[in-house]
Amino acid sequence: FNKIYYEYTNRNKGFMNIIRAYLIELITKIFREIDSKTKSQTTREQREIVDKAINYMRHNYNTPINLESIVADIFLSKNYFRQLFKSTTGMSVTDFIQNTRIDEASRLLLTTDRTVYDIAGSCGFGDVKFFYKTFKKITGKTPNEYRKIGDDDTESVK
Repeated sequence: FNKIYYEYTNRNKGFMNIIRAYLIELITKIFREIDSKTKSQTTREQREIVDKAINYMRHNYNTPINLESIVADIFLSKNYFRQLFKSTTGMSVTDFIQNTRIDEASRLLLTTDRTVYDIAGSCGFGDVKFFYKTFKKITGKTPNEYRKIGDDDTESVK
């Protein structure tokens, strides 16, 4: 501000161009500061939105979930919500839903005698082949291998 004031009061040749340059520099620095603060911290309100969506997904993992159903109650665009969710949680909405479903499937594989087909359906997977592929991608094992390892651990405790 002192530099701008100096140029304005002295009115040397080209003073308006120098004042413009100082103003551009000032505005740029202000925007950088704002940008760094908004990128580094999610507001409480944004975190509440993401938490609400996470609760929705955790309670409805066994039904078909799409972005429209998630954002219906929060009145945000799908693209904005996708970005907000990723920046807050570090994962995409799809990855979060799949991880939630696979977590529940893993629990059921270890604690029940239900068939893999039945577990896949009850965890929101309409396609068993996709369930196998997703399960292996996330856990590194097929559902049957995962169950067998759980059985082996149980027998070693006996």
